[in-house]
Amino acid sequence: NYTGPDGEKITLLAWHQDQVTALGPDAKIVAGDDFCRHAILSYGDTVYTMQPHPEFGARAIEHLIASHQEKVLPERLAEADQNRVLPVDADKTAVRFAEFFKRNAKEKVA
Repeated sequence: NYTGPDGEKITLLAWHQDQVTALGPDAKIVAGDDFCRHAILSYGDTVYTMQPHPEFGARAIEHLIASHQEKVLPERLAEADQNRVLPVDADKTAVRFAEFFKRNAKEKVA
């Protein structure tokens, strides 16, 4: 679960070893958690980035677990296996992306 500044929870699956650890100029934290504080960011009114994968479901994570047995710590694999069955907010995430770009496109035109 990632939490936005407004307190809204977003459930998405993630699979990464690299992450943003320092904010760049104009970066705004949209959502994060204790492990990945900068999980979703916006930069000004033109860039919206995301570390988690809204396109990933349980099957994608199953395949990643199976193919990374030698590369990932067993406790992290167990955590991924446990979390892969969570319902993800892919639709909510798509709406957030669309709203961001629609809002900022209108401001550019106006």
